[in-house]
Amino acid sequence: MFQIDKRIENTSLLIGHVEFCQIRLVRDQRYFWLLIVPEREGLSEWHDLAEDDAAFINRLMYHCSAELKRATSATKINIGAIGNIVPMLHIHVVA
Repeated sequence: MFQIDKRIENTSLLIGHVEFCQIRLVRDQRYFWLLIVPEREGLSEWHDLAEDDAAFINRLMYHCSAELKRATSATKINIGAIGNIVPMLHIHVVA
């Protein structure tokens, strides 16, 4: 059964589900910042995903980043799967 890392849970708000992924809003007033968290146990790296899941998340990142840019009028959207604090795979989409 999937268990989200407590650090992600405590620093973000669940705003939706798309297929097997949580979409979370990070509680950081400096940036409009989303997290995509695949609800798959034991993932820490992008290559741990099944190819179909990776393709789905890639499309989800595309749509999240486009909507974030539209909603915020940001000049740049940054996307990254940085796991230097929380090893659970999660993708940052930051305006």
